[in-house]
Amino acid sequence: MAAGSGQDELARLAYESQMLKAQEAGLREQLSALQSTSVQLGSAAAALTSLAGSAGGFVQLGAGVLIPAAFPGGTVLVGVGAGVFVEKDPVAALALVEKRLAEVAETGKRMSDAHGRLSERIGSLEAKARGIMSSRAPPQAPGGHAHEHGIDYE
Repeated sequence: MAAGSGQDELARLAYESQMLKAQEAGLREQLSALQSTSVQLGSAAAALTSLAGSAGGFVQLGAGVLIPAAFPGGTVLVGVGAGVFVEKDPVAALALVEKRLAEVAETGKRMSDAHGRLSERIGSLEAKARGIMSSRAPPQAPGGHAHEHGIDYE
């Protein structure tokens, strides 16, 4: 391999690795947001489960402040997207939340698999770069120290 082509290959590997690491960081951020969503959905499911057969409860305002809340007709409002809310009974709301929770879990699995593939590819690129670098290492001088042009590379 010519010295120029080795440098070009190292530069290409470094660039590709840098791009993949940026994708990996973005994916980690998305996985974190997905995990937060999963926790929120789990909390909503638990709250809806506890509402079954109840005519009321309490709403937390924050800082330990709660207010009583009645559920007229035993219904709750559920966000269905784009700022739209629909009235549902707690059982139907729970079914919707559990469906969303399953979708989030499936998405998380696909994203985790993609993260694993990215990590493997980055490792492969780094190993290839190490191989190129080791093939270009200066010869070992007697005594086990690498010397080139009077420079000690130990």
